Amino acid sequence: MTYGGDGIFVRALDAVVSSDNTFTGNDVSFAHNNGIEAWCPRNQWIRNKANHCGYGFWLGSSDDTLVQENEVKENGVPGTNTANGTAGLAYIGGGVHVRILDNTIEGNAGPGIHLRGNPPRSRSSIS
Repeated sequence: MTYGGDGIFVRALDAVVSSDNTFTGNDVSFAHNNGIEAWCPRNQWIRNKANHCGYGFWLGSSDDTLVQENEVKENGVPGTNTANGTAGLAYIGGGVHVRILDNTIEGNAGPGIHLRGNPPRSRSSIS
C-alpha cells in the first residue's frame, strides 16, 4: 500500500464505527498525506512501516488503541502534505488508554510523537 494519498484510512461511516481490528505487517510508506490515519477506538497497529509520508500515523480520538513495534521514519519530507506541520506519530483530539510501545520513531521533520488533547470546554453560567 505504498505511494497512496493515505496508506490506510479508518473512520466511522454511516454511523458504523470500525473498531476491534488488528493491522499487522503493512507497508504504507511514501503516502502523500498520512501513512495511517484512524478515527476509531480499539484498533491495534503492530509491526507496520509508515516511512517518508506527510505524517507516519495520524490518530484522532482513537481510544483504547495499541501502537506497537512499528517503524516510523523520515516523515514530513519535502513534497508531502506538511502545510499544518508534521510528526512521526500524531495523536490528536484526546483519548484514553492509548499504548505506544517499542516503536522505532526517528528522523522525522517534526516531533517524533505529537500528543494534542482537546481544548478545555468553557463553562456556562447558570442563573
